[in-house]
Amino acid sequence: MITDINGKPTTEVISVLEALWALSGAWLAPIIWQVWRRHKARQNQVQWEARLPAHLNRLAAQMASGSPLDSAMPEFSKTVGYLSAQVHSATGARWSQLLAQHPHEDIRLLGRLVSLYETQGSDLSSAIQALAQRLNQRQRAISLARIAMAPVMGQARLLLIVMPALVGMVGLFEPQATLLLFTTYSGLAVILGCVVLNATMWAVFRNIARRAL
Repeated sequence: MITDINGKPTTEVISVLEALWALSGAWLAPIIWQVWRRHKARQNQVQWEARLPAHLNRLAAQMASGSPLDSAMPEFSKTVGYLSAQVHSATGARWSQLLAQHPHEDIRLLGRLVSLYETQGSDLSSAIQALAQRLNQRQRAISLARIAMAPVMGQARLLLIVMPALVGMVGLFEPQATLLLFTTYSGLAVILGCVVLNATMWAVFRNIARRAL
C-alpha cells in the first residue's frame, strides 16, 4: 500500500522516497557541475575569440613599424596564451612551429602565414591585417546569427521554467493533489516523464541554436 487508512503516505514509502531524492541529488550534482564548467569554458573561449582580432592588428602594426618578428611575437604570445617566448629561446624553435601547435585553428593559420614569412620573406604585416579583418567579419556574422536565434534560445530557457511554474500554480489551488505527485510511485513517474520530455525539448532547441551559430 502507498498510503495508510487516513490517506497519508506510510513510513516505508516516505523512507523510499527520501532515498530516491537523495540519490537523484547525488547523481545530478556532478552533472550540473560539469555543465556549468563547460558553459564557463565556452564563455571564456567566446571572449578570447572576440579579442583576438585586436591582438592581431597590434601585431601587424608592430611588424609594419619595422619591429622584427622576434621582438613582436613575445608580447603577442602572452596575450593569446599557450605560446612561450622562453620555449622559443630555449629550444630554438621557429615561431611558426610554436604557432602550429596552438589548439586554436586561427592561431595555427597565423603559424602558416609566419612560416611563409620565415621561408619566403612575404609581407607578413598585410597578411596578418587581412586575417584580423576576416576574423572581425566572422565575429559580426556570429553576432547577427545570435540576434536572429535569440527567440529560439529564449524558448529553450522558457522550457526550464514552465513545468516548475505549473506545478507551483497547481500546488496553490490543489495542495493535496500536488502532494500525490511527490508521495506516490505513479506521481513520481509522471514527474520523471515530464523532466525527461522537458530536457529533451530544451536540448533540441539548444542544438538548433548552436548549429545556426
